[in-house]
Amino acid sequence: MAMLWLHIIQYSGFSLAQLTNALLIYLILTRSGKLFGSYRYVMIVFAVCSMIYSIVEVFTEVVIHIKGPVFIVFMDNAWLTRTGWGNEVTTLYCASFALVISLLAVQFFYRYVVTCKEELKVYYNVDSRNLAFIAPMYWSSGKNGEKKWNILDCIGSLDVQL
Repeated sequence: MAMLWLHIIQYSGFSLAQLTNALLIYLILTRSGKLFGSYRYVMIVFAVCSMIYSIVEVFTEVVIHIKGPVFIVFMDNAWLTRTGWGNEVTTLYCASFALVISLLAVQFFYRYVVTCKEELKVYYNVDSRNLAFIAPMYWSSGKNGEKKWNILDCIGSLDVQL
């Protein structure tokens, strides 16, 4: 009986997420005009990724169990288990969750820069290396404009991509 309620909640959340994000995209495209500027694109990307996340979530039929410091994600889709795609789809769910959370952080950072750091807004239309951000910098520019590769960051990114 508990799993039935879980699926009802998942399907209801999926329907609501699709409806509200589609409405948000429609309103951004038709009503916002130039009022939001480039923030419109940040909001559209977030809404589209949220829609994709909800599709992956309802397709995976994910179940999350948290007890103390333990966080377990598993799926309840028998068809995916039989076909052998269970691990891949569960990994896709975790990746899409991480993407949505990361985009949410980008939204907050963008709003902070726009409202509090007027002098930093210039950098969004130039080179992102001029703005401090949390990401590996694979190369930097030397005094004469030559590229200096940061080998340790390049090697570290291989671990993340695998």
